[in-house]
Amino acid sequence: MDGGTIVAPNGEIVAKSVSEEDEVVCFNADIDLANDLKKTMFNFAAHRRPEHYKLIVERVGAEVTPAEGP
Repeated sequence: MDGGTIVAPNGEIVAKSVSEEDEVVCFNADIDLANDLKKTMFNFAAHRRPEHYKLIVERVGAEVTPAEGP
């Protein structure tokens, strides 16, 4: 079983526990790095592509078309 881990917004593991006992894991986070990533990589509003999920948004319910018999 893994102990506690702190992961940076870029996916890097920056701190982790050293045992499976109770312990506190601390890390001095660079908030400016998080803000920079939020403006670039994680800027979901800028990278949103609603045309790719248009069918999901427009559909109210599924309609089943009966298969044609032989």
